[in-house]
Amino acid sequence: MRNCKTKTSRKMIHTSKILSDPDYQRPVDPKRVKRIADHFDPDIANPIKVSLRDGKFYVFDGQHTMNARILMNGGEGLWVECIVFEGLTKEEEAHLFAEQFGISKALSSGEKQRARYISGDQEIIELHDAIMAQGIKYDFSQSKANNKIVCYSAILNIFQKTNCMEFGEILEIVKRAWDGDADSFRKEILTAMHLFCTTYKGMYDKETAIRKFSKVSPLKIIRDGKAINYGGAKRFARELIMIYNGRSKQDRRLDETLILY
Repeated sequence: MRNCKTKTSRKMIHTSKILSDPDYQRPVDPKRVKRIADHFDPDIANPIKVSLRDGKFYVFDGQHTMNARILMNGGEGLWVECIVFEGLTKEEEAHLFAEQFGISKALSSGEKQRARYISGDQEIIELHDAIMAQGIKYDFSQSKANNKIVCYSAILNIFQKTNCMEFGEILEIVKRAWDGDADSFRKEILTAMHLFCTTYKGMYDKETAIRKFSKVSPLKIIRDGKAINYGGAKRFARELIMIYNGRSKQDRRLDETLILY
């Protein structure tokens, strides 16, 4: 992703001059900083990677290592070796942050998607916009709330397997059936709804599905599905089929075998 105008160099920079961009950087974890400090080995430590943008240095790899060095220095700033990237845009910094490897703590799915979003990644932008268009919050944070999706890997996987209309209908049914209940946006419900909607596409009635699903709480669906110790997402989709069929006449019932076997 780095452009051809990017230059790199090594130099010593005082930590007081190094900033963190909150748009893509994750918050500093004090426990992790202490753990790094307790096991710090200067012989194998990597230089801090920073971007020189608009006359300021922004760290995109090594933020916790830098803070560990400060902790080891009695909480005082110090000079640290850095690899300086010149010519990066903020979006390119975010991309490099999202793709960093090595001994760094693995990014959560939300952190990685947030960085990809800031970097201008088209897939994540389209995913974000499609969810927001349904009136559902998608901010890449881990805090659970009503009307918000936090199972980032699962929803991206569903997005990649569906077209715009299919994806929108899955979200619409979930949102309307349970009125934005936080538990309705858990991975188990979303993956089950994906299976239900794609397997029975053209066979189910959307309004009937919304009405019937609304009568059973998401937690009950999840609990009953987990009582079956095999089948993965199909366990929860099975619960949706049973709810949809209910006491319907035979000619209005969905064929359960399409998804169970």
